[in-house]
Order: sequence, then structure tokens, then C-alpha cells
Amino acid sequence: MYRFALISEGWTDVAVIENIIYGMLGDDAVVNPLMPLRDETDLARHSNQNFSNWELVLEYLSTDQINLALATNDYLIVQIDTDMAERPEFGVQLTTNGTTKPIAQIVDECKNLLQSRLPNNLPPEDQDRVIFAIPVLTTECWLVGLHNELHKHTPNKANNCEQRLLVNLKARHKVVKDYKCYQSLSKGFRKPKALASTRQRVECLDLFIACGPTP
Repeated sequence: MYRFALISEGWTDVAVIENIIYGMLGDDAVVNPLMPLRDETDLARHSNQNFSNWELVLEYLSTDQINLALATNDYLIVQIDTDMAERPEFGVQLTTNGTTKPIAQIVDECKNLLQSRLPNNLPPEDQDRVIFAIPVLTTECWLVGLHNELHKHTPNKANNCEQRLLVNLKARHKVVKDYKCYQSLSKGFRKPKALASTRQRVECLDLFIACGPTP
């Protein structure tokens, strides 16, 4: 049984990643979300701060909670979207001379940034158990590939994935930005064949899955 701690931007991302992990490992996995914030006490702690969800992920990475997460789990998954990567607080450029960088390059640069935020006292063997889930630009881009078997995710198709998803759903689902809706939208990832097909066409999803354990 593999135990995964999970730090992510929001509960919609949690839902998607849970279904991906279960598609990879079936019943041989347990996912323990640590972020987003769980209760009203935590929410109140941040109520007067100008932090968005991605900023909270970056903040969390430098705390000793990372050490605790790895002490009580086999792996730690860190998810962060890249739609805000060019903000000064994030610090990753998505383009070069006006052209969007290759997907793998964006993922690699974001991964390096996230690794640099990890606690200095984190042993190398524990760093190897941190898995980065980095959609380009959002987790909706992964869902577009799931719901459209002809879709191939490229730098030119990285924008507006939420709208692309709505077009591909064709009113079959009402999309609400909450855990229950995204759990339903991503449940196809629990089917190994659908997961394998999607990762072949969505490189940033493949890069995430390739870093995880296999059954």
C-alpha cells in the first residue's frame, strides 16, 4: 500500500489527482490531502493575507510540515498550476521571444523552482520522494485530453483549457468549481486504458505519472 501526502492549489485539483493515482495503482494507494486548508480555523488564519492558492503552496513548501509529511507517507505530491508562473512571486517565464516554451521545459523550470523552496534540512533521499504535478497551464488541460481522444496538448493549446473543456463536454456535465464536480469529471482517469491514452497525448500529465510508483 502506497501512502501519498498531497499539497495542491484547491479541492478541484485534489479530486483530479486522486483519480489519477487510483488509476495508476488501484486499491493499492491512499491519498492524504494536506493542502488546501481543511477547516475554518485554518481559513481564518489566512483571511487577512493577500495570498492566493498557488502562493500558499509555495509558502507551505519551505516549512517543516514537509518533513512531517514524508515521515508519515511514502510520497509527497506537490501540485501547482502554471497559469500564474510569470508573476514575480512565482518567477518562471512561459515564453521566449514571444513564443511559448516547450511543455517539458516549462515543467522542468517549475520543478526546479519548487525544489529550491524545499527545507534546507530535507535529506536527499526524502527529496527523491517528492513528486511534482505541474499542469501546463491548469489541471483542466488534463481533463480536456481525457474527454477528447483526438486532443493532443501542445504549447499552442495550453491556454483557455477551462473553455476547451466546456466545449468538449457539450453540456453533458454542468461544471462547478468544487470537489464533487471535478471528481465526476475526472473519474475516467481511474480506468487504466483511458489514463494511458490521455498521458500519451498530454505531456505534462505523462511527466507527473512517470515520476510515481508502478503497481
